[in-house]
Amino acid sequence: MKAKVLPLLMLAALSASTLAATPANTLVVVQSLDDIVSLDPAEANELSSIQTVPSLYQRLVQADRDDPAKVVPVLAESWQGDAAAKTLTVKLRPQAAFASGNPLTADDVIFSYSRAVKMNKSPAFILNVLGWQPDNIDAHLKKIDEHSLQLSWTADVSPAVVLNILSTPIASIVDSQAVQPNAKDGDYGNAWLKMHSAGSGPFKMRVYQPHQAIVLDANPTSPGSKPLLHSIIIKSVPDPATRRLLIQQGDADVARELGPDQTLALKNQPGVKVLEIPSAEQNYLVFNTGNAANPLLKNPAF
Repeated sequence: MKAKVLPLLMLAALSASTLAATPANTLVVVQSLDDIVSLDPAEANELSSIQTVPSLYQRLVQADRDDPAKVVPVLAESWQGDAAAKTLTVKLRPQAAFASGNPLTADDVIFSYSRAVKMNKSPAFILNVLGWQPDNIDAHLKKIDEHSLQLSWTADVSPAVVLNILSTPIASIVDSQAVQPNAKDGDYGNAWLKMHSAGSGPFKMRVYQPHQAIVLDANPTSPGSKPLLHSIIIKSVPDPATRRLLIQQGDADVARELGPDQTLALKNQPGVKVLEIPSAEQNYLVFNTGNAANPLLKNPAF
């Protein structure tokens, strides 16, 4: 893993007489949403979806914003790791609740991890690192009481590594009381969660129109820091040049995924601020070593 600096363009205070104003207490973000497959945290694995999921859901812990190498508590109040026994005992925040008003309990944590592993969607490999598989996951999740549980694993990893894994989007905690009634044909509520939210994050889903827009409303009952905005509108604008123009005109507050040339051109634009934000990223190359058409790939010395 390494830290990557991602540029974000933000619209500062601009003259209302010259530029259109975005709605008060509403953040307007422009980016492409064409990559989204699902907003279910157990399935979301694309850039746009994993940018959105943390606003809707929380995890036991998350990476520190100023130092991504550290994890800080969110839904977990405290934890105790035992490297020799390969266990992590977690105490939950006692007053934590979901946007629905349902209390967040150990049952929700167990349900969330179990469904993510058993659904076995594309990001499941992250939890598989712990040795968690569909046929053994239930044995690794033990409820102690309503607000505490014990997790265990078989992989040769430390509790610190486990905490880092549990800070990823697939480890988001979902509201089991909201999701289970919407499960159909053994899908663990996956079809419903593609278009709805059932989390405890600072925002909740108002509407999602694929390839068009995502609208989020503030969740004032979210554990931890309260949302400072009333709503967020994420508009799908596939063309980077159009995203740049919307920033210049004052019709958007944030533009994602602009190229270096566009970013450079806007650095001196009055009222526009370019922010560089550290982000954890993992890069890897995959080779097909069984490709008969290219025997060189079978050679370990290559």
